[in-house]
Amino acid sequence: AIDRFGPRAMMTVGSLLFGLAFMALAAVHSLLALYAVVLAVTLGGGMAGFLTTTTGVASWFQRRRALALGISSTGLGAGGLLAPLIAWSIVTYGWRPTAFASGIAILALGLPLSQLMRRRPEDHGLLPDGAAGPGPREQRRGPGPAPGSIDFTLGEALRDRSFWLTSLGHGTALLTVFAMMVHLVPHLVEEAGWSETSAQGLFGFVTLISV
Repeated sequence: AIDRFGPRAMMTVGSLLFGLAFMALAAVHSLLALYAVVLAVTLGGGMAGFLTTTTGVASWFQRRRALALGISSTGLGAGGLLAPLIAWSIVTYGWRPTAFASGIAILALGLPLSQLMRRRPEDHGLLPDGAAGPGPREQRRGPGPAPGSIDFTLGEALRDRSFWLTSLGHGTALLTVFAMMVHLVPHLVEEAGWSETSAQGLFGFVTLISV
């Protein structure tokens, strides 16, 4: 979908769904509704988050792609610095107002920032890494494959064992990390006697280390 519609469209729709789902979370009063809203939060966050950003950044860089991707990924860790603020808001005002305010903040920040995304440098007369774009004759001919790049169709990727092994390894790693993150704060509060704000402060420190 990112390849077909571009990162800007995906991030715009994702930010809209992400923010509205958080606002809807404030009105949840049943378990079934909670599942539906959390599914919408996850879908919106996925569309507006890591994969879309990574795909967009990768198309603009070749020589220093690893550095560019590393810089773009620091936002995930830096976002953990907001954890103590969120904890303070939940303790002070409750989780429903905090969820609603979070949704408003997501819409206010996500929608304008989404408009900064661009699909490919070739669409704007440019080349990756800031090189000068092709002339009018080359633009009419269309951009060719990048030097040294290997591309796969969807079917080829799905038939490649490396794709499934990489996905399994990455998914297993994320399962471990998120299981720890989900249970960290409840463990510190209920078992170790920490305050909610202090526990969220440690949560923020742990995510900051990922930078």
